[in-house]
Amino acid sequence: MIIEEQTIDADFRNETVTALLNECDIVITNPPFSLFRVFFDWIMAANKQFLIMGTLSACTYKNVFPYIRDDLCWLGVTNRSMSFRLPDTADKYQDIIDGVKYSKLSNAAWYTNLPRPPFPPMELKTQAELEAEGVVFRHYDNYDAIEIPKCKWIPRDYSEERIVDEAELERLRAAGYTVEILEVIEDDEEVRG
Repeated sequence: MIIEEQTIDADFRNETVTALLNECDIVITNPPFSLFRVFFDWIMAANKQFLIMGTLSACTYKNVFPYIRDDLCWLGVTNRSMSFRLPDTADKYQDIIDGVKYSKLSNAAWYTNLPRPPFPPMELKTQAELEAEGVVFRHYDNYDAIEIPKCKWIPRDYSEERIVDEAELERLRAAGYTVEILEVIEDDEEVRG
């Protein structure tokens, strides 16, 4: 069954929307970012396939991260810089391609449990090779780890702890690395690691 563009002026947890959820096989939607944690728990409890939009930082939420870590959910293909089409009358836009205006969401990501193609294998270089190419590894003052902004810059000869950007989680996991939680911050319910 395909349910297209349902206009229901109600909370997603009400009986009508829950009945629709129970009837469908795949959920594709843009839930309210302010309710992402609750929506994510709701969709996971329903055991449905999904493609949902959220903020990139949602992957650090303590109720979302374990699903990513355990390979039950992952970031979709278009994260970090998601483009969307604007009406021709839009005054503000970031790009025009073939006469069509576009803008970008710099902190949006797709979350999904739909099948995905494998990442190509990564060929890692040594720390010396990367530094010779101009890669700078920032060492944290308050934690004994280096920051690695891109997975392709993981030095193959560095065995200490590394911190990667949220957008690189999928590639890191696909390369065979174990992603661990370093710290849970209760105040904003985010996982750092």
